[in-house]
Amino acid sequence: MKTLIALSGLGLLVAWQVVAQDYGQDEARPDWNVTLGAAAISLPKFEGSDRYEVKVLPNIQADWKDTVTFSMPEGLKWNVVNRDGFKAGPVVKYKGGREESDDRAALRGMGEVDSTAEVGGFAKYRMGQFEGKVEARQALGGHEGAVVDAGVNMFVTSVPQWFFSAGPRLTWASEDYNQAYFGVDAGQAARSGYARYTADSGLKSVGVGGVASYMIDKNWSLTGFANYDRLQDVATDSPLIDRNGDANQVMVGVAVGYRFGF
Repeated sequence: MKTLIALSGLGLLVAWQVVAQDYGQDEARPDWNVTLGAAAISLPKFEGSDRYEVKVLPNIQADWKDTVTFSMPEGLKWNVVNRDGFKAGPVVKYKGGREESDDRAALRGMGEVDSTAEVGGFAKYRMGQFEGKVEARQALGGHEGAVVDAGVNMFVTSVPQWFFSAGPRLTWASEDYNQAYFGVDAGQAARSGYARYTADSGLKSVGVGGVASYMIDKNWSLTGFANYDRLQDVATDSPLIDRNGDANQVMVGVAVGYRFGF
């Protein structure tokens, strides 16, 4: 379950909403739109790792009247404001933790970071083929920190049955978050052999992501996605990342989904 957070920002839910609406534009849009499927993803073993693994995860998405939306990467959102291309409201996301068993060689002695819910708010504005968005969340447990994500996406929907989206993004994280995932306290240093490191708040990563989705028919879709993130000094200065990690984080995957409405 720790890998769910790695999917955030892929735009899979947006892809379904836009492509399905365009491809089925002659039909009335149902109140509920639901997608069920699966995704295969290659991603780092832990945030900052230089070793990769492949995971198969469920692809579950739901949209009620373009007002309440849910997907495993994007969490649960309520568009309290939804007009003239502007959407804003509360968001709840699941943030997976980190266990020593994720990479016994690199994480030995580092202990665990518990999974948690993150709650906060989001705002996004779409004008033509461009959308800018920002989202701020506070953890209720686990890393106990705050995270702010921001990004811009460009959409291409002019090719029949295809959806493309790509754009840059960045993530800022609080001291609590960075200390939980990159810091090394006295106890961890004694158990792991890493030097002590106290992580400050700051810009955690900058990167770019892209999605290409093909509507096989009005129900089935095949989606490919890729993300590249470059960890910043607050992470790369950590002895954990310096010795057993990489500033360059890459995630690629493919998802299939079956969409139905009612």
